[in-house]
This record gives sequence, structure tokens and C-alpha cells, in this order.
Amino acid sequence: GTQRLNAQGTTSALMERTSGFGSYITLILLSTCATLLLPRQFHVTVVENHDIADLKRAAWLFPLYLVLINLFVVPIALAGLSAFPEGAIDRDMTLLALPLSDKAGMLAVIAFLGGFSAATAMVIVDSVAVAVMISNHLVMPIVLRRRAFAGIDPGSFVIGVRRISIVLVILLGYAYYRASGEAALAAIGLLSFAAIAQVAPAFIGGLIWSRGTALGASVGLVVGFITWAYTLLLPSLVWDGVFWSDVVVTGPFGITALKPTSLFGVDLP
Repeated sequence: GTQRLNAQGTTSALMERTSGFGSYITLILLSTCATLLLPRQFHVTVVENHDIADLKRAAWLFPLYLVLINLFVVPIALAGLSAFPEGAIDRDMTLLALPLSDKAGMLAVIAFLGGFSAATAMVIVDSVAVAVMISNHLVMPIVLRRRAFAGIDPGSFVIGVRRISIVLVILLGYAYYRASGEAALAAIGLLSFAAIAQVAPAFIGGLIWSRGTALGASVGLVVGFITWAYTLLLPSLVWDGVFWSDVVVTGPFGITALKPTSLFGVDLP
């Protein structure tokens, strides 16, 4: 494998930097925010936390787990680069493509089941966490404010709302997957990381800044999410014939300074 990589000149390329320092720091910051702030992280760390001692254990066990599972990424990625030329496969599928190319079907099935179980667990925890948030913070305050509980069992009502929310959240995820032109999983992940990072200033400010206000946090969140939706979400939802494709390519009304991909002339990845 190493000889083949050397023959392709791949090894030397891998030893070089793959992105600029700015991109690297940005990815680290986005990943840090995601680790703390994603709905499933909040759900497991706070909602389902039964003992404070669990947090002390998680503080060293979780980083160790991240390091250990990533030890396998580099050799698998190297093997994928060695076995498949650029563009031959979807790089998200390297783990399945490697054993299949070597006629090791059973190993490919085991790898698939591992990935499938991990993805299923993530979807379950995420959809439950978001459903809890929808029922607790959107639906219940409206219902309680209007005193609409006459003759309704509150417990079964909450469960019903959460079940409907789970279905809607998963359907919205599927709708985005179809609308984004079946984009790479990594690209969708980074998009969601950038969205959740909008919560970080309010989260950190709430912890350390006593003069911060709810209004300021709300304004920051609204402005942040509008900027994210315009500069990142909108360009990911462009396909032939859609009316906002001109906005992404040339800017609204042809104003180049307002192009979503280079807002105010800032041309960054």
C-alpha cells in the first residue's frame, strides 16, 4: 500500500497542509460549539443526566473516546486514496468500498451494520431531543397561556405532540437531503455546525457576562441565523430553474456586494 501511495505521489501530498490556518481554526471552533451545543449533546448531558458524578467521568472519557475512534480514520483514508483514484467513489463510502473491492462481502456487511447502528442512534436521540424542545418551549407555553387544557389529559397531549414532532423533524431532514442535491454528509454536517454555533455567544455570555440581556441574546440569535441562512443554507439549495439561483450567482438585483457566497466582498471558503 505504501509503495503504491509513493508511486502516486500521495504520501508527500498527505504530509502537507490540506487547508489554510484560518480554515483549520474555524473547523476546530465549529466542532467545539457542536460538541457542547447540539440538541443530542444537551439531551444526553442535561435531560438524561441522573448523577453529577457521570459528568466528571464524561469529562475525560468523552475526549479519550474521540481520540481512539479517530486513530482508525487515517489508515482507512490512506487505503482509500491508494485504492481509488479521485472521483471514483463517494469518499463517505470509503469504509464500504474497500472491503467490496477486495471481495470481502461479509466484512462490508459488518462495517455497514456498524455505521447503520451509529446513524440510527444519532437520528433517534436527535429527533427525540428536538421533539422535547418543541413540546416544552413552543407548544406547551402557547397551550398553557390559552388555558386550552379543558377536558384534555396533559400527559397524553404532551406525548402526542412529541410523537408528531419526531415524524415532522425526520421528514424535514429527508426533505433537506433531497433538496440539497444529495450533498456530501460532511458538507451537511458543517452546515449544521455553523447553524448551531449561532447559539454559542448567548450560551457563553449567559455563563460569564452578568450584564447580558435576553433581548440582546435574541437579537444576536436572529441576526446570526438570518446571516447563516443567507450565506450558507441558500447556496446549498440551488438547482436548475429555482428562482433564487440568480441571487446566489450574481447577487440580489445584480448587486455583487450582496452575493451570499462573498458577502460585502469577503471571499472565504
